[in-house]
Amino acid sequence: MYCRKHGQRYLEEIRSYLRDKPTVVHLVDEDFAIDNSFPDSKLEELKRKIVEVASQQPYWGEQIPTR
Repeated sequence: MYCRKHGQRYLEEIRSYLRDKPTVVHLVDEDFAIDNSFPDSKLEELKRKIVEVASQQPYWGEQIPTR
């Protein structure tokens, strides 16, 4: 079962770990702690945010050749 306190702590640990890594530039300010054991409106919100952020990337829509 999802516990907001544990979820928030986990997200803080991830952000702390990534703080000094080059990948920190890929983080957005919003956190989504989701219990995916049952349908949740937050999961749909997360999916929309992922598409929103991805669609703003300069390479969005470019075709990528396969090997």
